[in-house]
Amino acid sequence: MKKISCILLALLMLLLAACAPGTGEPEQTDVPDSTAAVTAGPEATYAPDHTFIKETDYDNRWGALFDCDIVETEDAYYLRQMSGGYLLYFDKAMGEGGYLCPKPECEHEAGGEDCNAWIGCEMTNLVFYKGRLWWLSTSRNGFGLYLYHMDPDGGNRTLVRDLSETSELFTYGGGRFCIHREGIYFVADRQTVRDGIFYNHAEMGYIPFERTVIGGVTVEAYDCYTILARDSLHSMQPMLRFAGEDVFLFISYDGVTEFEGEVVNDPEGGELIPDTSGIKNHDEILRWNTHMTEPETVYYEEDGGCLNLYYCSWVSQDGVPYFVDTRRLFPELDEDHETNPYGCRVFRVEEDGTKTEVLSTFDHGENFLFTITDGVLVTTGSDWESRSKGETEVWVQTIEGETLYKGPLPLEYRKEYGEELKGLWFSPCWATREKMVFCMHENTTDPKHPMRYFFVEYRITPDGLVETLLGESRITIANG
Repeated sequence: MKKISCILLALLMLLLAACAPGTGEPEQTDVPDSTAAVTAGPEATYAPDHTFIKETDYDNRWGALFDCDIVETEDAYYLRQMSGGYLLYFDKAMGEGGYLCPKPECEHEAGGEDCNAWIGCEMTNLVFYKGRLWWLSTSRNGFGLYLYHMDPDGGNRTLVRDLSETSELFTYGGGRFCIHREGIYFVADRQTVRDGIFYNHAEMGYIPFERTVIGGVTVEAYDCYTILARDSLHSMQPMLRFAGEDVFLFISYDGVTEFEGEVVNDPEGGELIPDTSGIKNHDEILRWNTHMTEPETVYYEEDGGCLNLYYCSWVSQDGVPYFVDTRRLFPELDEDHETNPYGCRVFRVEEDGTKTEVLSTFDHGENFLFTITDGVLVTTGSDWESRSKGETEVWVQTIEGETLYKGPLPLEYRKEYGEELKGLWFSPCWATREKMVFCMHENTTDPKHPMRYFFVEYRITPDGLVETLLGESRITIANG
């Protein structure tokens, strides 16, 4: 059922993109010169530089996590919830924000593509690169793929490149793009159907901004270079992380391309689905940079399943991967909350490909993962029912085990909405040692705005959490 729902959602998004009104395909401009060449060094002897370059490097701390984008600069936050499609900003000095559109006459939500804040809703990929905001979007009039940028104040919105020839990779599935150094790294996660069976296929690739030589092969500017591909019956949630010149891919897959097992009834929906209970997921972490021909596997676990979450992975700036294993203390036993709690183990990947446990939450009762990033683990001891009511305890600790904050998560921003709350999801969460930012996904009783998304910053202080509402995105029902 989950796979069918994913396909239906993707098709619905494409149908809406094809039918919604817009201003038409924009004129292409500002295409970089493709004649310049970059020469790769010897693969076997090259030692990658892991230095973080602020102007060009993807920031692992702030970026795309599942269905939201966030970018932080010295002056502002830039925020987008994928279902809304509009880019918000929050000015730190002024303590206020709104839609990132400088047009005084613009009606924003009612303006569609005429609003500068509209950047589409198909893919999470917003970045701050060389002083500008960059993103990729499909047109609401078709199925193309377009690379844009604009100034931090919302002006000079520009089409950089039409990448429609590459768009078939992402037409019927998920996409994740990260602009890093001098190109676009991506993971395309697609589904195909053969004989009634859904198969998943993930490809990781690189699209250089200039002509580049990779392993003796010349890749022209904006051509797609495939780095690797993986197949799976189980759904995949591959994640990209960066450390200087290196890109790391975290992926969990079973490798099945032809299913020959039994077909059973889906307990969630009653449809016939393949019985994957005896098929193992393999966990793999791979490293690649433009000086390499093939990616290097730095970690592999035959009987895995840990890396099938968008928010379970992290890479330190010196290129050391970490991941979180989230499961019952005794996975083979019944789900008893007292004797068999749910918890998190943090593992570091060593140079020889082994893993070392560096942190566990099992000594503190049940804990459910929010995120791991920037050397910080964020979990909650509150169950799903409590969290959906807005009653949430949060635990922020370093991977060395130092507790930065443990206590209730305040929701002061909700006071003006009274009793409208029907359900609350914390999706997703970004964190450093100084602060957290949550995107709160709320279902409400308001018929015009049944879903709202609130971006909330929580600064960690000796006196507790200091809450700041950064922005609100919402789903509007016409005539509601």
